Amino acid sequence: MSEWAIYITLILREDSEMVLSDLLDSIDAEEKYNYFHTNTEVLLENRLEGASLSVRNDDLHAYSYNKSIILFHVLGERLERSYGRQLLDSALAFVPYLYRECDPEYMFGMHDWRIERIGENQPHGLPSPITEDGLADRRIEHPTWLMLFPPAMVETYGRDWLLDLPAETVEEFDDGAIMTVATESILDHDSPTEIAEAVNEAMAPIEDAFEQRDL
Repeated sequence: MSEWAIYITLILREDSEMVLSDLLDSIDAEEKYNYFHTNTEVLLENRLEGASLSVRNDDLHAYSYNKSIILFHVLGERLERSYGRQLLDSALAFVPYLYRECDPEYMFGMHDWRIERIGENQPHGLPSPITEDGLADRRIEHPTWLMLFPPAMVETYGRDWLLDLPAETVEEFDDGAIMTVATESILDHDSPTEIAEAVNEAMAPIEDAFEQRDL
């Protein structure tokens, strides 16, 4: 079994438990997705089988952020199965739904091997994608594989600049939010190591763009 995953994080303005409860109420009302509860998470079913939603308190996530978050978690082992491409497509389609329903301050997604590199003491360490001071200024600290910039952040960085980022996928929403995905081709590779390397390669020009951006 492959021990890797994709984690998409929602940074919220409201209490995470309350937002997740409201999200599930909306899912129930629309009958758009199926799910069931465990003690610690919400497991999604059907075309999102292999994905889950959970609340993580500040002592259970790696970011420089002292509040709880919602995680949308997709298992790598499921992505490697015959239906992996369909699951990835469904997961990426679920992100705009989460954005509309949860009204996050920011959303970002990472391969978990990059999450493990967060921290100055880690080999080839990466900075936390967010800090509370940065969010207060409507900016991020470091780019990630998936990023969803609400309109306030789009204003900070500039619409044209974000739309020109060297990401494989760049999508503008009706409200002016912009989502980028560095690469959707991660399943074209044969091993978790190759997938992690593909993410790193796709991230390099995006990291360069943010490093050169003067805010």
